[in-house]
Amino acid sequence: MTGISNGGHLAHALGCVLADHLAGIVPVAAPLPIGSASKCKPSRPLSVLEIVGSIDQDASTFPDTLAFWARTDQCPSHLVSSSLPDEPNNGTSVTIAGFAGCRGGTEVTGYLINGGGLAWPGGKPLGSVEDFGTATQQFDASELIWTFLSRHV
Repeated sequence: MTGISNGGHLAHALGCVLADHLAGIVPVAAPLPIGSASKCKPSRPLSVLEIVGSIDQDASTFPDTLAFWARTDQCPSHLVSSSLPDEPNNGTSVTIAGFAGCRGGTEVTGYLINGGGLAWPGGKPLGSVEDFGTATQQFDASELIWTFLSRHV
């Protein structure tokens, strides 16, 4: 299950109540709202890939979202972070953070697009940069999501 913005919040909601029917969730531009994690009770571990632009969403909720899913999936490792190589004239940088070896073979990974807005990474902007922020071209979200979910089918 994936979606952007409200569709991403729907992906979280469905992950909370329909985990038995999903291979994983990929919310884009939709970290868990503060306080909603206490209402989320998935029936089994679920792989999660969170993609968030720091200008679109409060970047401080990004690590909280990853930590919630890591606890839920009983990930034994601690957070490992890396970065994608910067591209000239892009205006964004990408931090990747994740947990591996989680219960049931699940994983919890996040892509934080520093300087990114409400946009589909690798796609065309939804509107003007002033209204929606920058759409990073440092990775293609569609390809990343397909690869991620394919590992968990």
